Amino acid sequence: MILVITSCGSKNIVPEKIASIDSSRLVFLTYSIAKTDSSRKAELINKKITEGKLKNRKQNFIESPTVNDLKCSQLDANASELTSVFIKNPLIRIMESLNDSLSFSQQKIEQNRTLLSLRLQLHPKTEFISLSYITDSSNNTIELNKFPIK
Repeated sequence: MILVITSCGSKNIVPEKIASIDSSRLVFLTYSIAKTDSSRKAELINKKITEGKLKNRKQNFIESPTVNDLKCSQLDANASELTSVFIKNPLIRIMESLNDSLSFSQQKIEQNRTLLSLRLQLHPKTEFISLSYITDSSNNTIELNKFPIK
């Protein structure tokens, strides 16, 4: 068996610098959501940005929103939507309890005020985060809160 190894000169190989895309950041948001007779209000209580990747992407997000559900959008510098998630209306809670015949029954409780905590994977181009509520079956929204991420 003959093994032939040849070399045609040397070439310095320099690794390319790859522009790092900062997609491994998480944002934790806490809102106070309130409902009055004529409107809704959302106030950002706390915002924390940290390094990491989202492990469980489902959280409390829904696929098919209905009227009064919320939409949280990440926007770029031109206010164009990058990503968005839909959140079931946090002011409505379903409670199960035992009735007199010892069977479970569900009760719908509507609150006037509640806290909402969100955990989102931050898009690299996100400049703003917007929270809106859905006003009709066509998924039209009214913005409740918009703030810069930086």
